[in-house]
Amino acid sequence: MLNSYEIINFKHHKIYKIKIDGIDTSKLLEDIDIDRKFLVGDIPFNPKEMGSPGIQFSTNLSNSKSIFEIKDKCYNIVKDVYTSISNKEVISGYQNSWIFISTASNPDSQYHQHSKFSYELPTLTTSFTWTYYVDVPNNDEQTDSIMIMPEAGYLYIFGGTLWHRPEVNPNSTNDRIVLAGNVLFNAKSDSSNLI
Repeated sequence: MLNSYEIINFKHHKIYKIKIDGIDTSKLLEDIDIDRKFLVGDIPFNPKEMGSPGIQFSTNLSNSKSIFEIKDKCYNIVKDVYTSISNKEVISGYQNSWIFISTASNPDSQYHQHSKFSYELPTLTTSFTWTYYVDVPNNDEQTDSIMIMPEAGYLYIFGGTLWHRPEVNPNSTNDRIVLAGNVLFNAKSDSSNLI
């Protein structure tokens, strides 16, 4: 069943903001840290030649129960939002997800969008992108480019074509820690509701 959500109108796009309760944030942070150290080492940010800011790694590799549970919960909420706004029945769904961490020492942030579902399947188009904020920077400076200040414990769902970027947070003592995913739905219209 779909949680209630807030709609944020942003640059001709709708962003759905949903509070997610019942997450053991300390366990989730612990599991993210274990995966981070094992998969990418204790680096402050990805090398420039990787072409991706901050620290990023796929959650498709992780068998952590807490990471799996939040990915599953986010996928199901995205599916519920999709079916409620599209009047379509989902036949099958697919998810490509990752973790993004931005430390205070991360110098780079780039505008990007997620219209391509994944690097492995670049011809498939993302239905929705989701971001779940596990932790957010403190001491963030408001800039002209910041339009939405994310909140920890919230899921944000938006179309894959929305150009966006996370701000760098050089004055923060908290890292920006985000689980994110692209979701692709194979769906058919529910003709029973048509007049």
